[in-house]
Amino acid sequence: MSGPQGVIRNPVLAGSHPDPSVPRVGSDFYLATSTFEWCPGVRLHHSTDLVHWRPLGGALDNTRLLDLTGCPDSGGVWAPNLSYADGLFHLVYSNVSTYEGGFTDSPNYLVTASSIQGPWSEPELLHARGFDASLFHDGADSWLLNMVHDWRPGHGGSAALEARRYDRATRRLTGEPVPVVLPPQAGWIEGPNLYRRGEWYYLLTADGGTGYEHQVTVARSRTLTGPYERDPQGPLITACDHSDLPLQKGCDRDTRQRGNGMILKP
Repeated sequence: MSGPQGVIRNPVLAGSHPDPSVPRVGSDFYLATSTFEWCPGVRLHHSTDLVHWRPLGGALDNTRLLDLTGCPDSGGVWAPNLSYADGLFHLVYSNVSTYEGGFTDSPNYLVTASSIQGPWSEPELLHARGFDASLFHDGADSWLLNMVHDWRPGHGGSAALEARRYDRATRRLTGEPVPVVLPPQAGWIEGPNLYRRGEWYYLLTADGGTGYEHQVTVARSRTLTGPYERDPQGPLITACDHSDLPLQKGCDRDTRQRGNGMILKP
């Protein structure tokens, strides 16, 4: 809620709302968040100021749109992406059926609707090459970005990012995937979201997995597929190496994990 003199009090939306995707349509903002193995899938909210949010329910509210039969704990919908183009909302989402033994089965689907309340179209299977897929609309062109998951032992899991053209008229991916050239020494990168301002493309990613070195970084390039250069000021958001911050996944590099708690090295 808003405090005195325009101060925003966090959290603006209490509870668990992971992997937020927030497009702006005119003066309205819409929020889509992960729901994992829970149904209905993809929780939606609406706001006009990014502070006060009105729940709209779940977008994927029947098995035609999302069948979670046999879905494991923490499987299902990972990091949905909501965007708007040609008078339609575009919702990209996964339905992860397994992630055991390092192998992730993550088919990515797309549905569209003229209203955020639906009805949503028949799901279109895009691919299952990796997870955290997102659509980037650049005028008449659209691209699908995603993390490529190389699950083979010894191959590191994350095989960086790729982009592939998406034809909005036919609702199909076209051409071949193109690798996104990332900054040197890029590690585990996921959750790609692409933006354009003027002649620069800005790539927002989640780096370091969901462990103790998690961070959100921004990189930029003059071409969509790179090469990208990282912000020299460092991560946009992270708690790594800052044990004084109130919100923590991990602390400084002398921090050690024991069970479900944390032990600070003296």
